[in-house]
Amino acid sequence: MKKKFEGEIHKGIPNGIGINKWLDSGSLLALAKASDTPFSVVTHQEYTCVEYRMKMNLFTFGKYKCGVQMTVIAPPISVDSTAYTGDVNRLIADYKHRKGIFLILNLPALPLLTEKAAVGETLSSCVFHKRFSSFEEYLLALRGSYRRRLKKALEKGGALRVEQIRNADFTDELHGLYRQVRQRSNYPLETLRPDFFRGFDGNIFVFYDGASPVAFAAVKQFDEELDFVFGGMNYAARDELDLYYNMLLFILRRGIECGARRIDFGQTAEHSKQRIGCVLEKRYMAAFSGNRLINGLLRLFGNALTYQAPKEAYQCFKK
Repeated sequence: MKKKFEGEIHKGIPNGIGINKWLDSGSLLALAKASDTPFSVVTHQEYTCVEYRMKMNLFTFGKYKCGVQMTVIAPPISVDSTAYTGDVNRLIADYKHRKGIFLILNLPALPLLTEKAAVGETLSSCVFHKRFSSFEEYLLALRGSYRRRLKKALEKGGALRVEQIRNADFTDELHGLYRQVRQRSNYPLETLRPDFFRGFDGNIFVFYDGASPVAFAAVKQFDEELDFVFGGMNYAARDELDLYYNMLLFILRRGIECGARRIDFGQTAEHSKQRIGCVLEKRYMAAFSGNRLINGLLRLFGNALTYQAPKEAYQCFKK
């Protein structure tokens, strides 16, 4: 007799859920109200996780396209954390009693699996480790070519005015800037409605060119870590004002000034983030199925499914 799936799939958000800093009961309730991606919490004696269903390109990081409906175990929000707690091998073993293909994202270390799964790299996290007492000291520590590039960006964005807004005052115009970034993403996942930002438990900074908002950055601090969570940008003004670098440098300056020892700039745009001094921290994913044939094919073609991190070496700082 085939063994049944033991996890309990909840229709709502159970009280007392605490998977990680991003996924507690309050955060999940807010996401359920403000995300266009329906998700479920699954509880089991040996693990707890968050899952959602979506059609994804199985070869997201490769040349080919193969749209497949799968269950993704990841935060229903674009942050570089896992969406489970407990025994990952027990989770995989239990999920294999369900139909379909399953994908666990953002494993922080190469997992030691006793269960069969295709394991490979996904998008790396870009992290800046603070060792400077001021932004000026940081600039002086850069090699000449990197410092000139960043000073040029600061000059182009010299007319920008940055103001922190009340999150409740987040406007539809600002949400339009978020949608511009979302629409250009190579790896789109969820779409968040304006109410998410209005209830965001962090700080939102808006970049103005004159009276017009041209970008915003949403950040959140956890003790000695500052995380860049979301951004929005007017692409028509991007190059003229060097908006992206000015956003990155603003966050870096704020992280230094607020005493953060680690600034997590998230995933994607690795080249730009490495040029300001970030290092790449690898993240991994595991794909599997309860169907032996599909599971075998996933493992066979595992290298074609995984992400290849940039190979360039950036020596930003003087020795």
